[in-house]
Amino acid sequence: MSSDKSAEALLKAAVIDRLINSGVLDESSVLVSELTVDNWTHRTDLVLANGRLCGFELKSERDSLSRLPAQIKSFSRHFEKFVLVVAKKFEKRALELIKESSGVGLWIASNNGEITEKIRPRAKSISPEASISLITATELRRFLTANGIKHQKASHRSDLVNLAKKLPPNVLADGARTAIKTRFKEVHQRFLLQRELTGSYEAIPALRRTTGSRPPIALPYEAHDLTKYPTIPTEHPDLIYAPSGPVIARSRR
Repeated sequence: MSSDKSAEALLKAAVIDRLINSGVLDESSVLVSELTVDNWTHRTDLVLANGRLCGFELKSERDSLSRLPAQIKSFSRHFEKFVLVVAKKFEKRALELIKESSGVGLWIASNNGEITEKIRPRAKSISPEASISLITATELRRFLTANGIKHQKASHRSDLVNLAKKLPPNVLADGARTAIKTRFKEVHQRFLLQRELTGSYEAIPALRRTTGSRPPIALPYEAHDLTKYPTIPTEHPDLIYAPSGPVIARSRR
């Protein structure tokens, strides 16, 4: 792991620990890492989906702020709360940038990993277009059906979007939250299990949504300690040799 990646992961772990320790992340909440928004033009470092959608953009001391103005503009449109988390050396520049974006929160990360809230984020409504953009085509079909709107199974996304626009903004915002929670719930739970074993920093890879085979969750060393189990006698009548070693065959009755 490069030093840049280490700095990014350390900051993300510190933010996650703050959210968990403060009680903001409850049983109905879901954490999402690297969520793309705005037609895949921007990727949010961290999203907390609970009663609202809260986005977090993280800038470690090794990052550049060149893309930050565009990110602030985009994330402010797509999340009901948005928090910018920056290393101490970026504090002055961050304050200058968010003055023009009302409602944006600001957290400052010190060199020892402590995070201080400089500006508290303000909740706001997001547009119907922003809510719909956070929902996939498959999720849109389920969402429209759940709200009693008929549609063709083969409808293109553009047709589904036009139908969804007929719904009230608050219904669309709730649909976006529900879709994201459902989509990432399993990954979130996998991360929490891994975090219990290794801590937030080492568990960061488990928070990434993957395709194909699921990354295995590390087990405590004791679970692999075969000395805790009795030795299988070689003369046992039901002894068989499996690929993993000698085992006792299950009896059939």
